[in-house]
Amino acid sequence: CKRYNQKVKKILNKNLLIAIFIILFIVGWGLLIYFIPPEQIVSAIGARISYWVTFLIATIAGVSGLTATSYYASFITFVVGGSDLLFLSLVAGIGMTTGDAIFYYAGRRGVQAFSKKMQKRIHQLEKWFKKVPQAGIPLFIYFYTGFTILPGDILGILLGIVNYRFTSIILPFMLGNITFMIIVGLVALQGGILAS
Repeated sequence: CKRYNQKVKKILNKNLLIAIFIILFIVGWGLLIYFIPPEQIVSAIGARISYWVTFLIATIAGVSGLTATSYYASFITFVVGGSDLLFLSLVAGIGMTTGDAIFYYAGRRGVQAFSKKMQKRIHQLEKWFKKVPQAGIPLFIYFYTGFTILPGDILGILLGIVNYRFTSIILPFMLGNITFMIIVGLVALQGGILAS
């Protein structure tokens, strides 16, 4: 029991350190964006690095409703700062899809932790998903990720829980995420033009 408590403490301490690091990163990035114009940020780190940073932030922070604000702020900073909108949207969409795939996998593996009663409900939901026309779910995924501000992690978890085919959802997730980021970038550029 004592050994178990020590392991739990160790895991909690590690998770606390990760949470503190993420919070400091978000606060630091927010302060950077607030005090330094986007053009200076992009010219300081370089356009090529901005694509890598966008991919990493999209993979880590872009997938969750809790951390999306810092992700969108950095994306908009890079777009307004002069990074290529289409390429940046492509990189961001791939990063977001990577994160969505992680949540899909978590849902698929986590279903085993549910009670028997809950697993029966999940099985009913699986049956319902199988009744939906074959193009229905991928189209829904595309429109959900491409035209709403709702986080893709929830959808990814749900599709993983009901064991929906990964090969049927990955492309709609990616196209939807890329579409959404193009829209965000165009709105940011339009806002930048209007502000000038």
